[in-house]
Amino acid sequence: MSRQSRMVSATNARIEALNSAIVWFSVILCLLVGPFIVFGCVWLFNQLYQPLTVIQSGTQVIASGNYNFRLPENLDREFDSLVQSLNQMAQQLAEHAQQQDTMRTQLQYEVDQRTSELTEANKQLTLLDARRKQFIADISHELRTPLTIIRGEAQVTLRQNNPVIDDYRGALQTVLDQVVSLSLLVDDLLLLARAEINQLRLYPDTIRVDALIENQLDHWQRKFPQREFQFTRPEAETRIYADEQRLQQILTVLLDNATRYSPADTPVDVTLTEKDKWVELRVRDYGEGISPSDVQYIFERFVRFRPRTEGSGLGLSIARVLVEAHHGDIQVESELGRGSVFIVKLPQEAVG
Repeated sequence: MSRQSRMVSATNARIEALNSAIVWFSVILCLLVGPFIVFGCVWLFNQLYQPLTVIQSGTQVIASGNYNFRLPENLDREFDSLVQSLNQMAQQLAEHAQQQDTMRTQLQYEVDQRTSELTEANKQLTLLDARRKQFIADISHELRTPLTIIRGEAQVTLRQNNPVIDDYRGALQTVLDQVVSLSLLVDDLLLLARAEINQLRLYPDTIRVDALIENQLDHWQRKFPQREFQFTRPEAETRIYADEQRLQQILTVLLDNATRYSPADTPVDVTLTEKDKWVELRVRDYGEGISPSDVQYIFERFVRFRPRTEGSGLGLSIARVLVEAHHGDIQVESELGRGSVFIVKLPQEAVG
């Protein structure tokens, strides 16, 4: 019995010694392995935290609007897919931003262009309104003069106690002259009005324009024998497809303008040329000329640079309308003190 007790005690002692050894071994092992575990955890944390920090910083930069920024793709293989997705997203945002800037620039350009067009249209409307008011004022003035004369003649004749037949005849002749003037003015205004609404009718045919000019110059030479009318023309016959009556009207306006604004002893030169299926008519006078500031208004209605000059001031406006109705062009070249030259270009063949 005592032998068994000793064996049990010895066994317990060995167990206690083994437990102590195991405890001390575990403690020593922890002391030895602990730093490595801590170092490994720190290393592993750094390996994970640094890419996340870079990714976080990069996303903040992209979120601030810098879409050209790109994340480095050499962080870790675990983050390659995320980094590529973020870079792709930044690329798409940059493209969208570029498209937005382009569209904004285009829109701004279109807005500026439209604003400029509207401003120009407003200027044109303002100018047209001013011209309309001036037109009404000029019409009133042009109509007032003959109407005043007609009324005055009628009143004077009616107030006479014993008027004779000659008194009535003289009054009626004055009234007739003024009515003719009014009729011509109304015809001119009607022509301009029809031209504005594209209802001016032409009756074109093939005519010899050189012969027409010669006939017109013969008439004006007889009307102004003291003035010399010089005509320079091609050797061959010059034909043109135009309305003969309207062409005569254009030439009449230009010749009347040349004789009206130049001294009686100076010539009027008329030149006819043809080139590339176009004819060019030049009517030159040697008068005072037109100042550069007035040239731009020369074809406007009721323009008269001399206040006391006879005429309605519609001649050159009518000439321009008739030339443009023939698909031609009319211009003026003038220099103060050296006269003016009006240039009419017309197509020889039918247009349109």
